[in-house]
Amino acid sequence: MSLTPPSQVYRARGQAYETLGEFDRARGDYERALDAARAAHDGRMEWQSVMALGFLWAGRDYEQAGAWFRQALDLAERLADSMLRARSLNRLGNWLVNTGRAKEGLEAHQEALRLFEMQQDTRGMAETLDLLGTADGLYGDKVNSVQQLGQAIALFRTLRDTQSLASSLAMRAIQSSSQTSETTFHALRRRDDCVQDAAESLLLARQIESLAGQAFAEIALSEVHSSFDEFGPALTHAQEALRIATAIEHQQWLVATCHQLGYTYLLLLQPALALAVLETGLSLAHELGSAFLIGVHTASQGLAYMLKHDLPQAAAALTTVMPREQLPRTLEERQIAWIWGELALAEGEPSRALQRAEHLLASAPGEQRTQLIPHLLKLKGEALVALSRFEEAVQAFEEAKRGAKARHDQSILWRIHCSFGQLYHRLKREEQAQGEYSAAREVIEALATAIDETALREHFLHTALASLPQVKPLSPNDAARRAYGGLSAREREVAALVAQGRSNREIATHLVLSERTAEAHVSNILGKLGFTTRAQIAAWAVEKGLTTTH
Repeated sequence: MSLTPPSQVYRARGQAYETLGEFDRARGDYERALDAARAAHDGRMEWQSVMALGFLWAGRDYEQAGAWFRQALDLAERLADSMLRARSLNRLGNWLVNTGRAKEGLEAHQEALRLFEMQQDTRGMAETLDLLGTADGLYGDKVNSVQQLGQAIALFRTLRDTQSLASSLAMRAIQSSSQTSETTFHALRRRDDCVQDAAESLLLARQIESLAGQAFAEIALSEVHSSFDEFGPALTHAQEALRIATAIEHQQWLVATCHQLGYTYLLLLQPALALAVLETGLSLAHELGSAFLIGVHTASQGLAYMLKHDLPQAAAALTTVMPREQLPRTLEERQIAWIWGELALAEGEPSRALQRAEHLLASAPGEQRTQLIPHLLKLKGEALVALSRFEEAVQAFEEAKRGAKARHDQSILWRIHCSFGQLYHRLKREEQAQGEYSAAREVIEALATAIDETALREHFLHTALASLPQVKPLSPNDAARRAYGGLSAREREVAALVAQGRSNREIATHLVLSERTAEAHVSNILGKLGFTTRAQIAAWAVEKGLTTTH
């Protein structure tokens, strides 16, 4: 009867301790497994023990993790084992991406994928696609990231790899969210699909009793809910992630949770609360050594200082990571460059702000060139207004609105409405200005209903509504227009006749108009209501009760 080698026993027990979140015990067993493997001249077990130590340290200290992953790659090359080399390249690539060297990391993953495909290694391909998806997301190509993670998820289901499946599902939910998508194209996935990914990830993590996996899934749920303006659940899941990550001392998830809380507080217009958690997270991110997490914390910190109208402090924070004129190379640098643009506008330098917005729009990673990026278009529109280039600003704001609606991002939409209203007021187009302000007010009030805590809700309402002018009493005609999608009294008559099945010629005869004028009215109605067919007009008119009043 053969005895199990001591190195395998130590490694197995170390994995159990790691699952339970007991770092020191896991490290001790992995180091014992490594010593035993070296004593037995077992190169493969030595490589496995080195990789296990790299994985373990990745949640706590990136510098330590990187040293172990480089050692694993060196060992794989000495053993002349292409599959071990591929797995080592994957871990080193992930480390490179997280330490701000995304391009090098992507190259390492692509080389690993080539090696696994040559051997038709399904598990290796799944793991690599998962890491490529993560790398593309941190590089800023969110659409490609979600696609690659989808391929990885399908393979992990086939392999029945619960732990990897849980991780990939959480990452796909995160890459589908609006957080850190202010300067990138968006995956545009449905809310229910994103929530389902994160919820399944949490269920699987609980099944295998992985506390680190549960913390990651809770972070994903928080990000998804905040992206769809569901602030109550977003805060609840973030607090649970913080509790778990604190209990198991998982530095990476602690940092990620601090940023998610800070991001949500910024959406709630609470810069002081945001700064408190962001400062904690930034300190931990420096200890961890993650360039990505340092960068996104700093960008959010700059935005919080701007909300407090402390422009010098915002500039000081941003400068610690990236000088004002530096061109961005990674996602976190794109975030900082965007805030530099916002700061330039606030400091009265619209030309610099416009240049920054246009560069970020032109350089967004990915192939979705027709997709609209609302945060950048809003910045562009505001800079154009400051430069008195009003017609261009109108186009930018129109595109920003369409982009925000496509993303279901109400938190930027109300701000776009507000800026658009200010432009129309400046152009003395008061009816359109009031329409934009009214739209902003409706979005703000809808967002407030998603804030559970009374104090947070009242502060948000007060602060957001204070950015809008006082409401002026509407004339009866204006009130009717507002109630019926902006349609004039004549256009409402035409809509009612369309609902009765009348042709343009019949409408013209009934209203004593030319047929061309009737046709123009129908065209205007389609444009104002965002419709494409007469059938849609008819259904809308019936719903609004126009067929009974006309």
